[in-house]
Amino acid sequence: MGEQLRILSEQLEDLRRQRDAAHARNELLDQQLAAVRTELEHQQSQRASEREELQTHLRAIENRSLAEVDRARQALQQLENSKAIQARQHLKESAALIQARQQAEQTSAEALRELAVQAALSRAHAEQLERLNDFSEQLRAAIAASTTSSKTRTKSRRKVEKAAR
Repeated sequence: MGEQLRILSEQLEDLRRQRDAAHARNELLDQQLAAVRTELEHQQSQRASEREELQTHLRAIENRSLAEVDRARQALQQLENSKAIQARQHLKESAALIQARQQAEQTSAEALRELAVQAALSRAHAEQLERLNDFSEQLRAAIAASTTSSKTRTKSRRKVEKAAR
């Protein structure tokens, strides 16, 4: 029994050493677990801070993008308004040009009609002047003939009067 007691005592000592080693391993594992948890918390806190910074940065980018989109929309609206104004102005100018062209065509047609009237009057006046020239020549010829026959008659009368005396 002594032998058994010694064996049991050795086993008990061995179990105590195993227990102490297990406790030491357990404490070491607890320390490692605490360190891992601390590191995890630190990393989670760091990741949360990074996420917050990224979200802040993302919101800033979104705000700038939205502001740029708004500016682009305003610029587009201004361009569309300017285009509409230019289109209206172009239509007004086109209408004014069409009206001016029609007025010019009307004035030209009136001028052509007046020119035709003046040309007809000119031809009529030329014909009248030609007839007057012809009449003037006929009148001169008649006067010349009358003067000649009047001189001949006067000479004949004088001769007759001399003979009658």
